[in-house]
Amino acid sequence: MYKRLMAVAATALLIALPLSAQSGDTASFEAVEAASLFSEIPWGVSLSPGGALLAGIVEGRLCIVEIESAEERCAPMPEGVNSAVNGSPDNPGLIWSPDESHLVMTEDVLRMFQDSDIWVFDVAASAFENVTEDGVEGGLIFGEESAGTLLDYMPAWGDSDTLYFFRSDYQPNMEDSSMLLYRYTLSTASLDLMADVTDEIGWLSVYYRPQVSPDGTQMVLPVFAGDPEAPANGLWLIDLVSGEVEQLAAKADIALAIQADEDARFLVPVNPQWVNGGRAVMVTITDYGNQASVPTNFVYIDVATGALTPMIDFSGIPISDLLENPRRPDLPPMPWDSVVNAAGSKLYFMPNPNLGEPAIYALSLPPDGSPPALVAEVEYASTLYTTSPRMGGRRALLGGWLYTLEPAG
Repeated sequence: MYKRLMAVAATALLIALPLSAQSGDTASFEAVEAASLFSEIPWGVSLSPGGALLAGIVEGRLCIVEIESAEERCAPMPEGVNSAVNGSPDNPGLIWSPDESHLVMTEDVLRMFQDSDIWVFDVAASAFENVTEDGVEGGLIFGEESAGTLLDYMPAWGDSDTLYFFRSDYQPNMEDSSMLLYRYTLSTASLDLMADVTDEIGWLSVYYRPQVSPDGTQMVLPVFAGDPEAPANGLWLIDLVSGEVEQLAAKADIALAIQADEDARFLVPVNPQWVNGGRAVMVTITDYGNQASVPTNFVYIDVATGALTPMIDFSGIPISDLLENPRRPDLPPMPWDSVVNAAGSKLYFMPNPNLGEPAIYALSLPPDGSPPALVAEVEYASTLYTTSPRMGGRRALLGGWLYTLEPAG
């Protein structure tokens, strides 16, 4: 019913949604609300790397929609998994393989205290496989009853045949619990221990999605070790060849770069993305404990030198001015949803739509000191956390809507 009611409106928007181009980045604009392409209102919507497909959870089913035709194919979620898949804007619940042949997901151990396994969905076969089945499922009881339970979470693709994920074995004395990085190879169903990072970052300390570098040799991961003053907090690198671990940027370094004061205690880097051919990492920095303590910003980090560069200049601007509703046009916009194009050369973002009319801005990568350039004024952006921002081909999933942001060819 939802799809029938929305199909005509979606098609009209795809063809004729009025947007105003300002930056010259885009040859044509198309826009469609992602949810309108599904038969019912979806959750955890994820855009494929090529930009042709959407995946989402609909009434206990995993559904895949072809964007151009709005054709939908669905498969029942495994029992006990459908309502507990880890998913949020910073942690996509459904993660596409680079060749779009598979999706990976896991139960949400961090928020819902569910035993977590790594589930792989074969798109062509419409079939799920639990590749880390340990015979445990459902809610965890933190005590002797759950001692030794293997918690597998935070998967990330290397190439389309290689999955990385973290494993912790729960112990009642949490200091005895481990934090291990594993590699799973789909074609051989083999599982290999890649690194033990227990001493460096502690157990269950990766709350936000890691990313593998374009050449498959490194993983970048945001770390929050529970205590806001823990020295492990920040951004880390794992060498996927040697297993060596190093901190790329400590929380204190990040705070200094964005001029955050002592009130920004829960400063966390999220949504790390490899850019500039894998020579740098771009992260979003926000204070999850007090978002009014410091402006949310992007930071560009040179992997070779460790140099940190804030991408938007908020210096000298009180955050109270940035949070005015409607937004002040004389001030730079504060980020909300963001994506990086396939080339890693352009960052697109939306300001918080609660603070004024929605819009899309662009920043160059590497940063060149230029302020955000207005790409388009858009009609609407959803503030519901039902989609994960993503750039696929020419399309971007931002604010719950699909936008064509880059020219063909």
